Amino acid sequence: MDFRLLGYAIATLEAPFIPSNKDIQLVQLNHSTTKQKARAVALDCTITLFQLCPYLQAARGGAPRGDKSWSRTLAAVVTLPLRAIRIAPMNSNSRPSATAAADVREARKREVALGYRLFAALGWGDTGDGHISARDPERGDCFWVLDVDVPFVNATTEALVLIGPDGRLVDGGTGVNRPAFYIHWPILAARPDINSAAHTHTAFGTPFAAEARLLDPITQEACVFFQDHALFGDEEVQVQSVECGERIAKALGDHRGAVLRNHGLLTVGATVKEAVAWFVLMERVAEAHVKARNPKPISHNAALFAKADLATARQARDAFDHLVRHHLRVSP
Repeated sequence: MDFRLLGYAIATLEAPFIPSNKDIQLVQLNHSTTKQKARAVALDCTITLFQLCPYLQAARGGAPRGDKSWSRTLAAVVTLPLRAIRIAPMNSNSRPSATAAADVREARKREVALGYRLFAALGWGDTGDGHISARDPERGDCFWVLDVDVPFVNATTEALVLIGPDGRLVDGGTGVNRPAFYIHWPILAARPDINSAAHTHTAFGTPFAAEARLLDPITQEACVFFQDHALFGDEEVQVQSVECGERIAKALGDHRGAVLRNHGLLTVGATVKEAVAWFVLMERVAEAHVKARNPKPISHNAALFAKADLATARQARDAFDHLVRHHLRVSP
């Protein structure tokens, strides 16, 4: 049985069908890790079954290709309550009440505006090269993005426009950012589990992308993207069609980020805060790759262990809030 598929099936079931009084078995693979630490990591309610899949696969005898250390790993079975595992989010296209939708819409738009201004504070997007999107909570095939004529530093909720599935303006603004539509619409359409994507050209992400390779786990932050980012190897660096965006979405798969060859970085998230925070973090990882002379990668097991602690919605939310307070001097 494929435990990855099993994990996905369990995570997407409606709550009433999950016996909340039952336990699951988590196999902790790191022999130097205590049972208490394993429990503490897993009890973080933001961990997902996808993050547990490597452990579950090892329980059935599967080991990552080329990782001989697994043969020397001790497997300790830890019993955890199912309530510790986050149920997959409701389909992004399901419609909340009008009042609730309005509140969600305003919150997402505010986070998008803050995200753009944060990018500006970090020195990005000064030529308008980049975009942050937010899916509309009622019209799931439409997304909010900054008006094409507004500089990042001047981003406000009023300066955002709503773009429809045909690439036309649905609400606000004076023009459509065509690259934003070509990139973001196919990604949001392919990923109902996310509500936001972020992309811009940066001082280290773009030169790293010119190497057309994946990130290695050479820093603590890099572990967030360990086995959780993709390479889009197409030479169409000037995205001029939905078809190109669809190829980007296909390459991205179910990962949280992608390296766009000779272009830059791209991240996604269930929230705007996640997409923006992961982007800032991914840029820092790219910087480490560009600057490090002879880095020694973190081992497979250690990288997975760090990822389980770092790659959570809570960490992303906190990182976004800290970034906004530090660089913009406002409350997130």
